[in-house]
Formats: sequence, C-alpha cells, structure tokens
Amino acid sequence: MEWKAVNHPQIAEIGFEEPEKLGVRFQPAKWQQKKNLPGNEYHYSGFDNDAFALFSAAPDIDAYFAEHIRPFPDKYPFVKVA
Repeated sequence: MEWKAVNHPQIAEIGFEEPEKLGVRFQPAKWQQKKNLPGNEYHYSGFDNDAFALFSAAPDIDAYFAEHIRPFPDKYPFVKVA
C-alpha cells in the first residue's frame, strides 16, 4: 500500500491499494507516544479509487472520515492491522 502523510489531529496517513482497500493510520495515542509506538492502522474494504480521490482531497480528512467512512461499517468493513 502506498501511504500519504496527511498530518491531521486524528489521522496521520492514508493509503489505497487495489482492489478496493483503504488504509488509515491514526495518530498515536498518548500511551503509544510514551512508548514511541505508531498509531493504530486499519484497512477498510469496498473503497474504490474514486472514493479515495474524494477522501484524499478533502480539506478536513478527519471530518470526512467521521462523516463518510466510520459510520458505515456495512459499506466499508474494516480490520485492525497488528
């Protein structure tokens, strides 16, 4: 997956991989920061290239994610990457 740094308050990086996989790396939580660990990473299925273009061009990545992706786990099933 090719990652793009976005440096927003909640989301650090986003990525896209065919076929239809969105990657989101969140900013580290305070406990992760103390241990010098990265934030959590999630992969969302059913996310096409056009949807990624809209997401990556959004002026507020966090707000777009909260409004258009997170509330729809049936449309965009996700897994946490260890």
